[in-house]
Amino acid sequence: MADMLLCAMGADVPLRGNDAVATELVALDHPTAILCRTNANVSKWVMEAAKSGDTNFDATGTDEAIEFFSSVAALKKGKPGKGKYKLFKSWDEICAYSKTVDGADLANYIRLEREYGSSFVAETLKKVSKNEVETARRVISTAHRVKGMEFNEVL
Repeated sequence: MADMLLCAMGADVPLRGNDAVATELVALDHPTAILCRTNANVSKWVMEAAKSGDTNFDATGTDEAIEFFSSVAALKKGKPGKGKYKLFKSWDEICAYSKTVDGADLANYIRLEREYGSSFVAETLKKVSKNEVETARRVISTAHRVKGMEFNEVL
């Protein structure tokens, strides 16, 4: 079933599971892991969970997002951005860049900033950011970061 869904989305690499482990597709209210394709989607899931009052999880892959939102907060105060965002001179410049082919990956971050505000997103991500997913109660991560790990209930 998962291969059919992935093929419908354009994926060309089939999934390989373990025949000894029973698997079923069901609706989940509180999965033990939410796996995403991008760091921006990790941030989106973190903010949606926090919005509903749920902070009982650990997130990985948030460093890039924290740098972005911290830079936006600084730029909005007239201060320079940080890291790879230090060359931007304003929030408007980042927004314009996000509309180009090279900057398209920032579009999800821009939406989160407009919905929640850069300072709130950065602080929320810092609170749940972990690098030790092996000991996490529940995980929101990119699939890449948890490659080889197993979870009981995955969204």
